Amino acid sequence: MRAAVIGLGATGARVARQLQSWPSIERLKLHDTSPLRVQEATASLGEGSSGSGTVDEALEGCDVVVLCFPGDPVPTARRALRAGSHVVSLSTTREAAAGLLDLGEMAASARRHVVVGAGFSPGLSELVVAHVAGRFERLEAIDLAVTGSGGMACRRERVGRTFGGGPAQNGGGTEGGTSLAATSLAAMSLKATLRSLVPDPAAVLRWFPEPLGQLRCEGASGAEELLLADFGQGSPSVALHRHLPAGEVVLALLPASLSSRKPEMDLGGFAAEVRGTTARGSEVVLAGAVDRPAVAAGTVAAVAAGWAVDGRLGGPWSGGVGMKVQRPEVFLSELAVRGVKIAEFLPGSTTDG
Repeated sequence: MRAAVIGLGATGARVARQLQSWPSIERLKLHDTSPLRVQEATASLGEGSSGSGTVDEALEGCDVVVLCFPGDPVPTARRALRAGSHVVSLSTTREAAAGLLDLGEMAASARRHVVVGAGFSPGLSELVVAHVAGRFERLEAIDLAVTGSGGMACRRERVGRTFGGGPAQNGGGTEGGTSLAATSLAAMSLKATLRSLVPDPAAVLRWFPEPLGQLRCEGASGAEELLLADFGQGSPSVALHRHLPAGEVVLALLPASLSSRKPEMDLGGFAAEVRGTTARGSEVVLAGAVDRPAVAAGTVAAVAAGWAVDGRLGGPWSGGVGMKVQRPEVFLSELAVRGVKIAEFLPGSTTDG
């Protein structure tokens, strides 16, 4: 089997590293708009990996392609389906998720899976909710709080959206293009300053697994809203909140060369509160995770790609990883073997999943 990774930023490089050790994947093709990144990745991975000068060259003859770049993934996903590849995307925006979900008919015709949002959140967070949802007869509400960045592009895209930028338009497979270009740095800096002085009155406090603890989170929009809405019986309401530290905003506004901190090295986390009814009546289950988002996202995407080529995915032809994995606990066990673990909060105790 052959796999391709398009985009070799903080997360894409980790996807490639994880895929290299997947038993059924024999060849790995890499593409990024930065030739230097391709050279560094192939040198690091060694035998079995090769660089591709264009996206089409990377897609040729591949069984699965993982899209790890900011912006609109749909055009590249279409090309991959036409080339006969399964598609795994790490896109996090609501617009990207909607566009990929609309490829269901095309994916069904090609008999190829499109896995939407297979990262830290959505991705791992969605798997955790899917695992928890199996205990309920009827789901009523899912409240998800998220913090952390998978890399510079992830951080910039999120900050750009929060403070006035539009969605990123880059689809070339790099961490360079983001939505920050849509808004002047001066205007965004002013908005960030005002926000730090006058917090959003609608913000809520959410408890994340240690060592993150309690964080103030504001209402947000993301792919999670679409991917979690169809879980379980009862079409649960979905609320998404995000914690965005003021320091991260400042660093996102700086050129990469001036920012000494790499966001992928910082801890991120998510906290999910799932409410519904069981045979015992109304219940609430809390679960979450703390990890380096790029590491966790790269692992989730790689396992999803491996499952795609191994024929272990199901569900709709185009859907979130939580909908395409029939037994979330098995997928989570695979992640745990690779170092990505979750935490579940039960009344009177805390256990690692």
